[in-house]
Amino acid sequence: MKNILLVSAALFFMGQGTYLAFNGWFFRPDKVITVRFREVPPVIKFAGDVGVYYRGYKVGKATSQQLSSDQQYILFTLDITYRDLKLPVNTKIILKTQDLFGDRYFDLVYPEDPAPEMIAHGDVIDGTAVFERVDKYLVEDLETGKLGELVANLNYITGGVRAV
Repeated sequence: MKNILLVSAALFFMGQGTYLAFNGWFFRPDKVITVRFREVPPVIKFAGDVGVYYRGYKVGKATSQQLSSDQQYILFTLDITYRDLKLPVNTKIILKTQDLFGDRYFDLVYPEDPAPEMIAHGDVIDGTAVFERVDKYLVEDLETGKLGELVANLNYITGGVRAV
């Protein structure tokens, strides 16, 4: 019994050590930035599942969310793991919804007129926008029976336009 406990403890500590080594030493983020938004929809799945993408390539992940000290903003901490990623400070950072299940991700969009200064470790950047999928609301309306009412209203409006 004592040997089983010792082996279990040893395996546990080896697993924890491996986890910390890979997440703390080998995969240390190149830069950590904070993105602030005035308002965002609920981010249901957050435990490291919110990716950060640039041109469709995963360059990091969001590691935390919290209210600002003045409670005016929602702050997201983004760990950028891609080495030497050069993005101007006016890069658009958009929180998007990926699918019907509400999975979210951050999209970094290179600006058309880039600023000369680059995003650096510790910068606080204003989030540009939050995009929701429209079909999410259509499903909610379908479930509550409001979709038929919406279609009837659209038919009435478009029929009224044709009559004028």
